[in-house]
Amino acid sequence: MDNFFLRRRRGVLNNFYASPEQFRQLIRFALVGFAQNGAGYLLYLLLTWLGMDPKLAVGVCYPLGVLLSYLGNKKFTFRHTGGNAGALSRFVLTYAGGYVFNLAGLYLLVDTLGYPHQWIQLGLMIFLAGCFFLLQKFFVFPGTREQKHKNMP
Repeated sequence: MDNFFLRRRRGVLNNFYASPEQFRQLIRFALVGFAQNGAGYLLYLLLTWLGMDPKLAVGVCYPLGVLLSYLGNKKFTFRHTGGNAGALSRFVLTYAGGYVFNLAGLYLLVDTLGYPHQWIQLGLMIFLAGCFFLLQKFFVFPGTREQKHKNMP
């Protein structure tokens, strides 16, 4: 049974790394993410420096970041040509889950365990970025059937 899971895992990784277009998507996602998260993190630090509670600051920054991320990733990263309604609803659902996870992480690690919010928020952003790439690629902006077959080795 172990061999089955190992073969399956290697197959998924081989399919992902085999396509130059998928690697380019990852690079474009990183560019959009660095720009959007960098601006969002600076705004977060400014708001908390001005005295705003960290969870409230996330509540202000998060919707702005979601909008910028949707526009950048739809057009630039995944070059999605499908309709807006379905992609936007899946995107909002994905980021709503990320928002809840982000708040729960801040509550647990900052409010309960006393870690510094600056480092915790940075770590949460990095972790969620990886999750969001996979969710956007396979759930929010899935390619058409022709695009999927074109990218296969």
